[in-house]
Amino acid sequence: MRKLVTQAVLAVLMCGGLAACAADTDAAGTSSGTSPVFSSTAAASADPGSGTSGRPGATTPQPSAPPAAASSPGVIPGAGNADLAITVRPSDSVPAVHYTLSCTNGVPAPGSQLPSAEAACALIKNNPTLLESPARNAGQACTQQYGGPQQATVTGMLDQKTVSASFSRTNGCAIAAWDAAKDLFGGAGGSA
Repeated sequence: MRKLVTQAVLAVLMCGGLAACAADTDAAGTSSGTSPVFSSTAAASADPGSGTSGRPGATTPQPSAPPAAASSPGVIPGAGNADLAITVRPSDSVPAVHYTLSCTNGVPAPGSQLPSAEAACALIKNNPTLLESPARNAGQACTQQYGGPQQATVTGMLDQKTVSASFSRTNGCAIAAWDAAKDLFGGAGGSA
């Protein structure tokens, strides 16, 4: 028994930790046929940045990334503070409609003129990147469908950042962006 304990302690010391040797022992702690003891020159020659322990096929477990937020992956809610000017043009033959939207902590502030102010404030609080103008990926395929003549612009401040975004319904990608932001357009041109 003492010999087994001594071998196990030596194996742990030589491997630099149980995790590196776990592949060589089964659940009962017995050897799986490969000796857990290896030469110190092999251990010394292992590249510490490579994740190997000096034995062929052995790797040191790497820490995993922290779990994503429980809500939408990759989306972190904002503060929900906004002062925005919204212009919606339902068509070329209809005059543009102008709204203002002010939000404090995702709740409409007095003076907001947008008919759907509560939904719009919640939308920009939960998705503050909605009004960023991402560069369109040159390889992105958009369906060539026409969703209508509606156009909208949203400018102002969102969570202490200047925003300026344009929306239309000219193709599949633009329609998807319009639909995602439709609560910002009130009843004018808000077709979905």
